[in-house]
Order: sequence, then structure tokens, then C-alpha cells
Amino acid sequence: LRASVLALDTDMLVLADPYPLLRAPPLSRCSLVLPAEGTRVNLGIMYVRGGGRAGMSGVASVLWDVVRRLRLFLEQGDEWLLRDARSGRTSLQGLWDQGLFTDAI
Repeated sequence: LRASVLALDTDMLVLADPYPLLRAPPLSRCSLVLPAEGTRVNLGIMYVRGGGRAGMSGVASVLWDVVRRLRLFLEQGDEWLLRDARSGRTSLQGLWDQGLFTDAI
């Protein structure tokens, strides 16, 4: 990845320029910035720093693992779908983007 990417949910409101914060320590040393939300990550804001930094192999690995997990859910059928404990019906909860990223990290 040569370009840095800042992705925001449509319900995010940016009141100030986020780049000074992202470019200053300690975040300036991070290749991937995702805020925590309890035990998961929140994808309402995600910053991926490009430019061939040494840590980018780790970021690429996380992004690749998210895609790999999504493909497993989509290609392997029912064996990868979660089941509701009470009803026994399948659930697509495993396809939740924040869950996929949290598991990959």
C-alpha cells in the first residue's frame, strides 16, 4: 500500500482535522489505527498508513486475513455459519465487519 487511507462511517462527524493527531506520536508510529470498543475494534474510523513502512506487512496480513475469513464464510456453506443457541437457525453474525477485524487482529 503506497497511499494512506482514512475511512469513516457515514454517521461520523469530523469537527477538526484528524491528520495532526494521526501524524503525531504515538499514532505516527502506527501503520493501522482502529479505536477500541470494549473487547472489539470499532470500524467507524480506520486509518491505514501507506508508504512502504516496515510495519505494513503486518497491516497487509490483517487485511488479507479479514478477506480470508469472509471467503471461508461465503464459500464453505453451513459449516462456517453460526447457529442461534435457542432456535438453531443460522446466523450471519460471523460476517459482521467489526467481528472479522477483531478476530484477525
